[in-house]
Amino acid sequence: MQDVHKKFEFYKQFREQVESKGHILVTSALEWKNQRNHVNILCPNNHLINILPYDFLKNKIPCSRCSGYRKTLEDVQAFAFKLGWKFLEDHYKNDKTPYRWRCPSGHVHIATHHYFTKCQSCKECQRMSYDLLDYYRAAKLHGWQCKTSNYKKYSAQSLLSFTCNNGHQFRTNYTTALKGHCNQCLAHQRKVA
Repeated sequence: MQDVHKKFEFYKQFREQVESKGHILVTSALEWKNQRNHVNILCPNNHLINILPYDFLKNKIPCSRCSGYRKTLEDVQAFAFKLGWKFLEDHYKNDKTPYRWRCPSGHVHIATHHYFTKCQSCKECQRMSYDLLDYYRAAKLHGWQCKTSNYKKYSAQSLLSFTCNNGHQFRTNYTTALKGHCNQCLAHQRKVA
């Protein structure tokens, strides 16, 4: 019962903050799950925004249409590069246009930018099996160490033990190791930013 009260209190506080910015919280208290789920907000110019509460609060102009911000080719290329992928086009139109992407293992996929930002995984890589040497190579790319020593074939979803270059110990799969994502390092970067 206390959790429901706490959830409703957070919802009320968030709704007040939304209204103080001149927006309307469309998501009702019954639809509200928690602060880690997207909510629908109507901006003063009647644009519907689907956004995380934290992202809404940190942005001065949370509506991308009102802010005039449009992703550029460089933005999309940088996003793909950060994940170890490559954007293979020489132009960028919008989130809904299909584009060619190359995964870190060299597989080419056609997907919209919107789909790519949600999935970020290569279906061909997920079907493949990897030996321990592949995991060691992926770790070495980012200055990590693979702590698993049992030599056998693993799927892309198998969780092995790693230590990142900052000393964090964790278990992750091949795809994440190839991208170089240590969750503890990412959390620290978000706090600093």
